[in-house]
Amino acid sequence: MAMQVHVQVEKVGGQGNSITIGVAPERRELYTTADDKLIKVWSLEDGKCKSCINAHKGRITCLVWLNHVRMMLSTSLDQTVALWNAKGECVVRSKFPCAIYCAGYSSRHDIVVLGGMKKMFVLQLLHQRDEWELNTQSVFEEHDEFISEIICTPSGRIFSCGYDGVVCAFDLNVEDKLVVMTAGGNRAKSKCHKGAITCAAYYNEGNSLITGSYDMSVKTWSYDALTAHAQFSPLYTIELKKTVETMCCIPATKSLWVGIKGSCRPFVFDPRTGTNLTDFLPQSEDFKSLHNEYPVKIMASASEVVTMSDHKNFTIWRYNSLACISIIHGHTDWVELVVRNPRTGDFVSSGADSIIRKWYIPNALYPQLYSMKEGPDTSILFTGGDDAMTLEGHTGKITAMCLLAHFLISVSVDKSVKIWDSNTGTLWRTIEDAHESMIYDVSSSERMDTFATCSADELCYIWELETCELCGVMKGHEDEVTRIRWIDELDAWLTASDDNSLRLWQASGHPYSLSESSIRSQSEHSAEEPIMMRFDTDGFSALEVIGELGLQAVGLSDYSVQLIDIIRESILCVYKGHYDVVRSIAFLPVFLLLPRGRRSEAGWE
Repeated sequence: MAMQVHVQVEKVGGQGNSITIGVAPERRELYTTADDKLIKVWSLEDGKCKSCINAHKGRITCLVWLNHVRMMLSTSLDQTVALWNAKGECVVRSKFPCAIYCAGYSSRHDIVVLGGMKKMFVLQLLHQRDEWELNTQSVFEEHDEFISEIICTPSGRIFSCGYDGVVCAFDLNVEDKLVVMTAGGNRAKSKCHKGAITCAAYYNEGNSLITGSYDMSVKTWSYDALTAHAQFSPLYTIELKKTVETMCCIPATKSLWVGIKGSCRPFVFDPRTGTNLTDFLPQSEDFKSLHNEYPVKIMASASEVVTMSDHKNFTIWRYNSLACISIIHGHTDWVELVVRNPRTGDFVSSGADSIIRKWYIPNALYPQLYSMKEGPDTSILFTGGDDAMTLEGHTGKITAMCLLAHFLISVSVDKSVKIWDSNTGTLWRTIEDAHESMIYDVSSSERMDTFATCSADELCYIWELETCELCGVMKGHEDEVTRIRWIDELDAWLTASDDNSLRLWQASGHPYSLSESSIRSQSEHSAEEPIMMRFDTDGFSALEVIGELGLQAVGLSDYSVQLIDIIRESILCVYKGHYDVVRSIAFLPVFLLLPRGRRSEAGWE
């Protein structure tokens, strides 16, 4: 979820079940009401109450932040609407012929829209000579019950949702007047739920309206069908077991939070596909103290979410870009390795349970699966999904994997190499007894169409993919070879051994010397001597090639990570911060390095 609890405040209101919240991001303030006809103002930073406003004579039904004028609008059952400035002063109060249940503000058209009993009021906010006025422009009567939600979209489209289960869409006509949408003789008005609509939200990226109802369903409506034909056509329907109380689209995580009666934790869905993500998210300890409560209001700003429970306790959540966003279950023992296909986004995992699992990202074939990938405008680092394929065949612990073309190559302590067709999930070839001892690692070269394995027998073998025949041997280490990587920029293999040395090898398996490189080394060795670096360590726990920088990174036994230039045989940087063995290292263009350990993690620039 990447949302973490920032502040929790208990008992913010009086008796009764009516609860309303509003967020003023520019002021860093939260506004709440709870049956006592008061508006309480809270700090979003520390959750402390700043002031109380005696706002209305009747129950307050809605709070809306008007970002253009930086004021808060309140509506009430006393048939009035009030506008409040930063000092808590009422700058305008208007009376209407019926109770007002909800409101919305369209910053695109600078209008306020109110929902009452069967009526929707469109108001223009006027400011002249330090005086404010709410001027009624038009009134619509498209519902048979009171209007429960008003949604104003960034594009200027307005939706009204009612207790009659009807949704109606409005837009400006050529005369710049708000009217019910029409297309092909159809009016954009339809009974969308069997029960009353209790809540609604708008997913900006998908341009889709989402509604929740007493019929215990959540529906997402097609933007294209509405625009082209003025018809409400559901993209998907989520069936739940209890009444939908509230919902909100969370911009920071691009997810939909849904609060249902009796569940202390909001249900989290992918608003694009309707996939339930709740089981994949980290279980927060903060929910344990809320087991008798459930959220009745959820509201979000760019990086924060506020939830209010039926016990009138509110929680402020903040977005953490480096927090865990998903937990994927499937393996029954340690997960040691994860390899991602950069072309398709699919990834493969393996571990001590001797099983390789392939995970897909969502597509037309697997619409129920979910994934969040790293994008240019986000800080999300990992992908996830439900496992769609299991590859079984090894009899011992799987120690390493790599991809070559559409094949997945895995090695194991059972001394075998298995090559799988990742398109079909079937075993293509097996090299039995590829080494005399357990195999530690495998790496591939797409340019040479070969892959190499390293083993406890102190040797590294190079194999042709097509024939699975041995085409080269790297011999020279004096102890177990535990890591191997291909360096594209040098057309060379890099190996790490328990003899505390790193060695560079030609694509054929012969030792790599400076005469093979166009780079001049500062080393005192002659150009014909093999390139090798020795370290003060008890072996190497991780090895990675950073092609974008032309450098390499190694994890040592003292839990440090060293950035090196193997050609120049020099150590460039030493990173310390882990308190356990570093098992893998990944390069991120934004952050440079993100080494990850089994029980600790750290990132360095």
